[in-house]
Amino acid sequence: MSVLIDTNIIARLVQDTSPHHQAARLAVESLKSRAEVLCITPQAIYEFWVVCTRPIGAPHNGLGLTVEQTNLEIVRAKSLFSFLPDTPAVYNE
Repeated sequence: MSVLIDTNIIARLVQDTSPHHQAARLAVESLKSRAEVLCITPQAIYEFWVVCTRPIGAPHNGLGLTVEQTNLEIVRAKSLFSFLPDTPAVYNE
């Protein structure tokens, strides 16, 4: 079965100081151990970019990463998960 990975999971995997980091990591490990296909979409990447490059702290609640750091994390996410590209058929659904 394929499982769509939400932006929040990707962000918590990157943010090892988050109280949700361990839960996100364990969830991904559990799904992978069951041979689930974990997928991300362009929408998740767009949202992840915004969260990563937004300043840390309220009211911004970002990760405060640089563009270079964010690019590296996106490359890493695309290596960990199957990437499902957008196609015109997506919009019909």
